[in-house]
Amino acid sequence: MNSLMQEFDDRRVWALDGHEITRLSLDYRFSIEIWWREEATHDNRVTVTISNRFVLHRLGQQIEVNPEQPQTVGSALSVLYQPVDSLTVYRDGRLVLRMLSGDEIVVEKDWNYESWEANGTGTLADIQMVCSPPERSPWGG
Repeated sequence: MNSLMQEFDDRRVWALDGHEITRLSLDYRFSIEIWWREEATHDNRVTVTISNRFVLHRLGQQIEVNPEQPQTVGSALSVLYQPVDSLTVYRDGRLVLRMLSGDEIVVEKDWNYESWEANGTGTLADIQMVCSPPERSPWGG
């Protein structure tokens, strides 16, 4: 299958063509799953697991969310079932999940802990990254 990724000097971008966020999960992390099926046998999925604080840009506001503090997560639940425009991962470790509505989830790199992890299947199988503390890009280059 062909990749949905475009590679630039400072980032990689996956066009997600309006496929919806189908599941959210919360423990000490906040997980987002985007899933769709093409034909009977092709499952496409990307899961982004955020392990530290992140910012939800929504309706002109910047809302800080900390998965370890459940009382801060309520606003982030609004992304469930939203169509997603793109997933962008920057060389410096920043991750941006952009919805078609203009809402964005932005995760900055934490230099002490793994900030986030992303995994994909199907046409998204090239999404296999962990944003960890060492000074390197999430895709290892």
